[in-house]
Amino acid sequence: MPSDVPNQILDMKVLAATNETLLIGWKRPHDNGALISEYRMELRNVEQSSVIGETMIVKDTQHEIRRNYMYIFVGLEPATKYSFQVRACSYLGCGKWSEPQLSAQTSDGNSEAPLNLRVVCAFDGRRSANFANISWTQSSNTRGTVVGYNVTVVGSARYRNSNDQIVTDHIVEWHRIHSNTTHQIQLPLKANTNYTVQLCAINLSGCGTWTPIDSHSKCSTGPHLQHNFPGIRFETTGSIGELKMVFPRVSERFGLVTCYRVFVVKLPFGYTLSDLSPYKPSELNLTSYAKVHYHQVFKPQAYIADEIPSLEFNNEVIIGDRKYTSCMDAGKDNLVLNGPEEELMSNTSELIDDGPLAELTNYTGFVEIHVLGANGVILRKQSTYLSPIQTSSSPLLSMPTSTNSVSPLLSSIGNPSTTTILLCLISGIAIILLIIILILWLLIRRNNESNSGGHTVSSRQTHDKLNSIQRSKHVHSNGIVMNGVLPAQTLHGSQVSAHSSDRDCIPVAVIHLINLPQIYRERSAQNNRLFELEFNSLPKSFDDRTSRTAEAEANVTKNRFPSVKCFDETRVRLSLVDGQPNTDYINANFVAYNQKLYICCEGPIESTVKDFWRMIYECESSVIVMLTGCEEQGLEKCAQYWSDDGVKTIDNQFAVSVQSVRIYSDYIIRRFQLSTIDHKYSRDVLQFHYMMWKDVSPSELLPSGILRLMKHVNENYCPDRGPIVVHCCSGLGRSATYIAIDSLLPEIISGFVNIYDCVLNIRYQRNQSIQTPDQYVFIYKALLEFAIFGDTEVDIEHFETYYQQIIEEQIDNVNLLNTQFDRLEFTLGDPKSCECGLLPENIDKNRFNHGYDRYLTFIATQDPLESTLKDFVCMVYEENVSVIVMLSEASDVCYWPSTESTYGNYSIKLMNRRSEQSSRHISALELQVSKLSSYVTDSGAHGVTVYQLCGWSDAIIPETTMALIELCETVLNESQTKSPILVQCCNGSQRCCLFIALLSLIQQIKVDKRVDVFQTARATKMQRCSAFQRFEEYAFLYTALMDYIVSRNLCDTSDVVL
Repeated sequence: MPSDVPNQILDMKVLAATNETLLIGWKRPHDNGALISEYRMELRNVEQSSVIGETMIVKDTQHEIRRNYMYIFVGLEPATKYSFQVRACSYLGCGKWSEPQLSAQTSDGNSEAPLNLRVVCAFDGRRSANFANISWTQSSNTRGTVVGYNVTVVGSARYRNSNDQIVTDHIVEWHRIHSNTTHQIQLPLKANTNYTVQLCAINLSGCGTWTPIDSHSKCSTGPHLQHNFPGIRFETTGSIGELKMVFPRVSERFGLVTCYRVFVVKLPFGYTLSDLSPYKPSELNLTSYAKVHYHQVFKPQAYIADEIPSLEFNNEVIIGDRKYTSCMDAGKDNLVLNGPEEELMSNTSELIDDGPLAELTNYTGFVEIHVLGANGVILRKQSTYLSPIQTSSSPLLSMPTSTNSVSPLLSSIGNPSTTTILLCLISGIAIILLIIILILWLLIRRNNESNSGGHTVSSRQTHDKLNSIQRSKHVHSNGIVMNGVLPAQTLHGSQVSAHSSDRDCIPVAVIHLINLPQIYRERSAQNNRLFELEFNSLPKSFDDRTSRTAEAEANVTKNRFPSVKCFDETRVRLSLVDGQPNTDYINANFVAYNQKLYICCEGPIESTVKDFWRMIYECESSVIVMLTGCEEQGLEKCAQYWSDDGVKTIDNQFAVSVQSVRIYSDYIIRRFQLSTIDHKYSRDVLQFHYMMWKDVSPSELLPSGILRLMKHVNENYCPDRGPIVVHCCSGLGRSATYIAIDSLLPEIISGFVNIYDCVLNIRYQRNQSIQTPDQYVFIYKALLEFAIFGDTEVDIEHFETYYQQIIEEQIDNVNLLNTQFDRLEFTLGDPKSCECGLLPENIDKNRFNHGYDRYLTFIATQDPLESTLKDFVCMVYEENVSVIVMLSEASDVCYWPSTESTYGNYSIKLMNRRSEQSSRHISALELQVSKLSSYVTDSGAHGVTVYQLCGWSDAIIPETTMALIELCETVLNESQTKSPILVQCCNGSQRCCLFIALLSLIQQIKVDKRVDVFQTARATKMQRCSAFQRFEEYAFLYTALMDYIVSRNLCDTSDVVL
């Protein structure tokens, strides 16, 4: 039978689908006597009618023929319908297309953020409640079918509480909208609060990109008179004509209280509190002290006895002592009033009079607070009436009366002998009292002098001490609210005396963001002495926390370290296996702070890998943050709980497979698929594996790397995906430090941060968390980094927009690009020392007094001088340099010979001279460097390629960006070894650092698809302080990157969902 084309393919199926890929398989058709050489496929986008044509070459032989084939299509659109057809071909031709066409659909991808988010805060007068109107429109690129929305409402309110402390309330609410047609909702809000709202659209892949935070997503609610007046009362003082009113400070959670006004009501004879019921405090007739006490009144009348400004609050006021203050006098600089409100306050302030009270008279009163409302309008609220109290009388008036109702004192007037006796008696008593007072004063003075070692305390010292005590109870001028006893000078510029007690140097403070840099500098002085004192004041144990489960004999072997025991109260409880006791234990604790939930655990050992995955499964966690290597410094730190090669079966319960791996500059993202063995349950789990944080002191760790990791983690996490699992080796140091920083970042946005309280809370939930002072300092350092520099990393598809923004937007007539450049000078610590390069024996080896630094995978050095040629060649050989980048003109430096030359114990031989064909800006030399010995001439010779950038004159920056870009790409393509790249210029600084920074940025783009110009330049400057001293050099980086991205068509890069 003659050969023919292959038969039509009839059996096809979709084997797997993701949001960007389709895996399609089919059975081999009969080849009709001619071996099949290839398959031709067409994948058609049903909606757009676009066709993807692919050809798969096969190598069947007569003895080895595959029965089943499959092909994976990548880079597809999420949530899109496709039709597939395939046909087999041999040398005779192709068979018919498969019929019917196979239908396939990619799964949903992460939806883009909803558009046009608008948040408006309003007040409903009828219900006396605040609310927010939230509206938005659906994105055109939802990458699937939207089934609902997640709404996150974050509120922040800073106020003075009833304990006279400045505190911040943080509110985090999540609302789930189970409808794709709802685009407007109304949510209740609290008064006097700043709110930020974010949304994400939910499809089958989960919560998509969150809406950005801008002015339209924020609103603030106004004050509301919801203040309470607990515990106001009258007390007697024992003095005639006086009463004491006691009342606590009112919490200002719902509005700023500017003034406390004390009203006194004199009750007519026979009046009780019930007789006042027809009159509300706000309706009572307001008059003066004189009219109340010197005129006959037949109904209750009130007068103002005192006004207390909020900043001068005292919870006890003596009524009738003739002493009072006025809010108008104290608050002129702090209170803004307009129109009639100001006039009314001014007029009523004139009525204040705190004269003596009438004896044996019933009084009541009430307190009125003034709350600062919108546009300076004063809102007023009164307390209820106080329980009436009767004033006392003088002893003479309280003597028994005679039958004719005339007191003995009055009846004795006119009797000279009686009057004389009475006056002498009074005078004698007065003299005795004066003598007693004088004796007491002398005794007290002598006692004070002896206690002070004979030195008297000056009035100035007394004044300073009182100010110190006063500041310890109120808000410092620098914005720090002190809850502890740390002296003000400890935090603000003065050095702590060597004789200060440690307990006096332990701060527990809410720190205002503006003061964070100064506080960091002062506490890091003297080798972090104040930081260590603060860290050591943290409790190491808690009386109400136990670890009995961790200490149980059956569980001891489940702990990586015997001393690391998790608290019973917060431990993660697994389900019991077959009802067996102690099978619910794993060394892990729930940690919650600022409405965010984590699981902080140790790195699993081989015997607890099954418990680790059981925890991920039962807690429904979808994100793992791993902060340790599986092995560090030759020691195992964490069992590898996944397999890089295939599926890892976990105790015949679960199957874990690696679906994808994406490698970034300092961390790796792995997407695991966690499935039960029966395949009834399956879901994805993301692991963020940070590689740069070794189990040593974090003092040399750059906070920008950790902050970049946190940003990527939070982009892929939302609260409905379970707690974030964070682990290192012990689950105490790196893990708890990460959780502290991530938890405190929202506080940075609010303007106040309480690091001590956060660490204390984490320790209360995970035993011994934050192990060293260095880790505690690193928390400060990372938060300060974020507070000062913010997030400057940009996706490359948004780089052009970002570049235009920082050029065009201005603050105080300075654009944002200049502002960034100015911030390069800010350092969190002392700059690196340059003492070695300034030693006398090294002076002649430096040009412009600069040596060279080891810089990541680079060596930045000056062009060799006559006196440094031997050292230069020695360095090239000993450091195994294979690539040299020369940024100077060849006429300035020529250390290579026409054939071969010797420099001390080393020789250089010119092997080849070439010009790069792809560029007129680059020339190249191939050298061979070897070390001479008495036995072998070319001992350990290795090749070195020298690339020279041509045409860079004396200008600060190259004339064209493309010249340096081409040099960077050439070096990246040619340098495949791990040996350092040597970069040289005339001073080993400006040109070298510009090249190194640009090459690093191009590496970022290639690896991360993101770029951070500011942090790259800053890292370069931290290694070499003379880098980027001119604005033109910093601006050149942006210009060069913009040209690179445009010339390589990188702006059109679409989102890649891992």
